[in-house]
Amino acid sequence: MPYEEIQTEKYKFTDFEQTDSGISFNVVIIEENDVTEDDREEIEAFLNDLGKWESLVKAGLNLLSELKIVQVEEITLQNYQKEFGSEKYRVNVQRGRFGRHLRVNVYLSIEERHRRAGTGDSSVLQVQEIYDQLKNIPKWRAFRKAMQLIRGNTT
Repeated sequence: MPYEEIQTEKYKFTDFEQTDSGISFNVVIIEENDVTEDDREEIEAFLNDLGKWESLVKAGLNLLSELKIVQVEEITLQNYQKEFGSEKYRVNVQRGRFGRHLRVNVYLSIEERHRRAGTGDSSVLQVQEIYDQLKNIPKWRAFRKAMQLIRGNTT
C-alpha cells in the first residue's frame, strides 16, 4: 500500500516501506538541500515525540468518559487503550547515500516485542502504526507550543 508523504515546515517523510524486522522511510529537506548532522539530530528529536499526541487524546477521552461530560463511543475508547510512546521503539537515523536524505529505520524495542508476543499481538511493527503517529507529531508540537504561550514561557 503506497503511503502519501507527510510534510512538516522543513521536512518531507517519504517512501514508507515494510521490512522484515520493522519499517523504514526517507526524510528529505523541502528546500532540497543536503542533510546535515543537525538535521539528523532534529529528526531524532522529532521522532522522540512519537505517541505523545495519542497519549494526550487517550487521557482526554478517558477523562471525558469517566466524568460523563461526553459520551465517547466504545470503539473510540478501544482504539486508545494501548500504550503509546517513543520508548516502544528503536529508531536509527542515518544519512543516505550522497547526503541528499536521511534514512530512518524503526523497530520495536525488545521489551515491546516481548510484551506484544505475550499478549498475542503481532510482534511485527507495521508501517501504519508509525505513519499515523508521525502525522500527529506536528499536532503535539503545536499543542505544546500553545501551552508554553499560555503559561507565558516562550522558550
